Amino acid sequence: MRLLFCVLWIPFIALAQAPVAAQSDPVEAPTTVVASQTEPVPVAAWSKPPASPEPITVVASQTEPAPADARSEPPASPDLAPPGMFTAARREQLLSEGRPLYLRHCATCHGAEGDGKGPSAQFLDHPPRNFLTGSYNFRMTPLGSLAREEDVYRTISLGVLRTAMPGWRDTLSHQQRRTLSRYVLALSPRTLTEVPGPTLVIPPEPADDEASRSRGRALFTEYGCNACHGDQGRGDGAASSALVDENGAPIRPANFHVGFQGGKGAVVAFRAISTGLNGTPMPSFGPILDDAQRWDLAHFVHSLQEPRSAVDYLFNDPAGRIQAP
Repeated sequence: MRLLFCVLWIPFIALAQAPVAAQSDPVEAPTTVVASQTEPVPVAAWSKPPASPEPITVVASQTEPAPADARSEPPASPDLAPPGMFTAARREQLLSEGRPLYLRHCATCHGAEGDGKGPSAQFLDHPPRNFLTGSYNFRMTPLGSLAREEDVYRTISLGVLRTAMPGWRDTLSHQQRRTLSRYVLALSPRTLTEVPGPTLVIPPEPADDEASRSRGRALFTEYGCNACHGDQGRGDGAASSALVDENGAPIRPANFHVGFQGGKGAVVAFRAISTGLNGTPMPSFGPILDDAQRWDLAHFVHSLQEPRSAVDYLFNDPAGRIQAP
């Protein structure tokens, strides 16, 4: 009887176990879900495929940004990070890269350490720049501020009118002048803690006519420019003999009849009037005079410039042949 009972129940047992066997097969559901994601996981975020589907599912659903190496935009350069113009590491790099060029072309006047005490300095009428102070005359930044790289590059390229500083644009390549610009800026420890101030915006120049020059002449007297530069703008004002620079060395005011040291054109005068000249008694009139007044004053002093001889024009002072701010 028992044998007959077992034989009859065998088919029912097999049918009952069939669904259980089907459910015991491996399930690929997590992999299928990940493959259907519309936002793929960054490849760079993994060094090899994950061992299980769980980490993939979690990473794909994260709202935090992807690792830095998976971003399309690189992080900001540390050289531009506050508080200084250069980081300490970047400054050391620039000093190392630029020193050979500097020693070859600049050290005889400016000194091996950039202090303006090179062996040739004693023979010069105008003391060479002391780069350690970070103080530059010809800038597009506010009075007292560091100069921009573009400012130093311009001076290296054009030279300084009627001084021993030549223009290097025909001697040194663009990259060499860039390297020197960064080097002399990095010589000052100020670049570790300061950044250049806002760049001067030069508005379009209005008409340089007699009316503008007449208004400029009145401003020249009203604001005391003649006290240093003289009534005729020849650098012989009553205070001229007592002026000194930031190092205590005697300094003469500009004689406008022989041109501007920082370049050519009324725009150069506008820049100097607006920003002042660091390290000298020349103040900034940017906070005092509006744009139109500064253009009038620039037109007046520019009108005083006298024609240069052909020899002087062709062979001396290349900066005087260039019109650039």
